[in-house]
Amino acid sequence: MSRSDISFILSRCLTGVTTRSGIEAGTPRFVVANVSNLHRVEDAVDQAPFSYPIIVKPLPAAGTKASHHMLVVLNRHGLRRVQFPCILQEYANHNGTLYKVYVLGDAVRVFPRNSLPNLPRGERLCSAREQQDHPGYVKFDSQRPYPKLSDFGVKDVHPWQKADTDSVYSGPSTAEGGSCAGASAAYTHGPGPAKRRRVAMQDTAQQREKEEQCSSKVANAKLVTADEIRPIATALRKAFNLELFGFDILVTQDDEDAERERAEEGKTMLVVDVNYFPSYKEMSNFPNMLAQYLTQRAVEGRMGSYSSSR
Repeated sequence: MSRSDISFILSRCLTGVTTRSGIEAGTPRFVVANVSNLHRVEDAVDQAPFSYPIIVKPLPAAGTKASHHMLVVLNRHGLRRVQFPCILQEYANHNGTLYKVYVLGDAVRVFPRNSLPNLPRGERLCSAREQQDHPGYVKFDSQRPYPKLSDFGVKDVHPWQKADTDSVYSGPSTAEGGSCAGASAAYTHGPGPAKRRRVAMQDTAQQREKEEQCSSKVANAKLVTADEIRPIATALRKAFNLELFGFDILVTQDDEDAERERAEEGKTMLVVDVNYFPSYKEMSNFPNMLAQYLTQRAVEGRMGSYSSSR
C-alpha cells in the first residue's frame, strides 16, 4: 500500500536481476519526503542522485483517488506545490510507452500503453515575475490520459537531448501549471526568412524525432515480451509474496548509447510500480484465466492436504 515500501523493496530485490537476454532490471532512484519543510526538501533534492524533472507521487499507492494524483516538477519553484508526505522519483525518459505487466501465478501478460513524453534533463529556472504566474510543474491523474509534450512547453526535443539549449524550451503550459516565457520568443515573433528557416528546421526535427521514436517503440515492443521479462516477474513474485499482481515497466537508455543507436546495449528495464490484484482490464480472457488459476490452486491444496494426511 506504500510507495515508499514498494520502492525500497524494488531497489533490493532487483539488484543483479536481468531479463532473459541480459538486459539489466532496476527501479527509478527516489527520495522519500516525510516532512513539509520546503528548505529541507530542496536540500534533499540537491543531494539526490538525480535532478529535474522530478515526478512526485503520494505515498499511498492505492485505495483513494488522491493516490493517482501526481506532479512533474520542473524546478525548485514547483516544489512549493508538493503535498507531503510523498516520494520524489527520478523522471526516466522512455519514449512515451509504458508496459503494463499482469501476473497470475506462472502466467505473465504484457500490454503497451501510452505514457509521459520524453523531457529535457536539468532544472529550468524562471524569473521572479514569471514565477508568480507559472509555478514550474504539471499536474496529472495517472488514471486519465497523460500530459503531452506541449503541456510541458517543450519544442522539438530529441528523445535523449539534455536541457542545455534554451531555444527548445518555453516552460510548462496549461495542463495544470504554467509557462516560463521568453525561451521560445524566437519562434513567436513576426514573419521573415529567418523565422521560416527555423520553422522548417523545427518541422524536420519533429519529423525525425517521430520516426526515431516510432522505430524505438517497435524495437522495444519486440523486446518486452512475457518470456523476456519472466525473471523480473519471478523476482517480484518472491519479494512481495504475491501470486496475483501487476507492475509497470519503462524501457530506458543511456544518452551515449542512444546517440550511437545501439540496439540493446545501454538499455535498462525499470519497474516503476507494483499493484496487488490490479484491474487486468487489458486481458479480455481474464475471468477464464482467473478461474483456471484458482481451480489449479484448489486442486494443489487438496492434493497437498491428502498427501500430508497419509
